[in-house]
Amino acid sequence: MLDKVAKFKEYQTTYSEIVKELGAPKAITTTNGVKVATYSDVETHNNAATYIPVVGLFAGKATIKGGTAYLAFDKNDILIMKKYPASTIKPKPSPLPMP
Repeated sequence: MLDKVAKFKEYQTTYSEIVKELGAPKAITTTNGVKVATYSDVETHNNAATYIPVVGLFAGKATIKGGTAYLAFDKNDILIMKKYPASTIKPKPSPLPMP
């Protein structure tokens, strides 16, 4: 989702074009005539060792990528600002089995 946000052009892209591309936002707030649409996205990728019984407890790894996009629109529903900080988390596997 965040790669799609990068393609949207400020002062050109409309709210309806973004909804068509990303779907409905998770939240919408309006302050002083500025509408802010919020989109969130999380992706999880596991390596193959994660799925091997017992071995996965020690050698399995996952990468979690996610972020939240904040898109601001003027009174004509034209995109005037976009912020989309992203983060990546690589948790370490637990040496103990989870219940």
